[in-house]
Amino acid sequence: AGIALSLWNIGTRSPFQAVRDMVAGFKEPRDLLGGAMRALAGIGYAGLAVTFAYLALPEGDPSLFSAVVIGAFLTGLCFEALIGPWIRRVVGIRTAPTDGSPPAR
Repeated sequence: AGIALSLWNIGTRSPFQAVRDMVAGFKEPRDLLGGAMRALAGIGYAGLAVTFAYLALPEGDPSLFSAVVIGAFLTGLCFEALIGPWIRRVVGIRTAPTDGSPPAR
C-alpha cells in the first residue's frame, strides 16, 4: 500500500494540484503516458495489498478484513510521509512544485 501511495504522490500533492497536473499532462503526451503508467502501477500495488490482506486472514470475518486493509493503507500513508520523497528521488520520479510553476526538466 505504501508503494502505491508513493507512486501516486499522495502526501505532497493537494487535490487541486493533482487536477492541474492532469490537465497539464494532456498538453504533453509523454507526461500523460508516464502518469497513466504510474496510475496503473499504483492500482496494481494497491490490489496486491488488498489481496495479501485477504489471503492472510481466516475466512468468514469481513469486519476483520476491513480493519486490516484500513490499517494497511494508514501504515502506507505513514510510509509515504516518512520515505516517499526519498524513494521518488532515487527512482527518478519528478515531482511538480506546489507553487504552480512547471516541473524542472
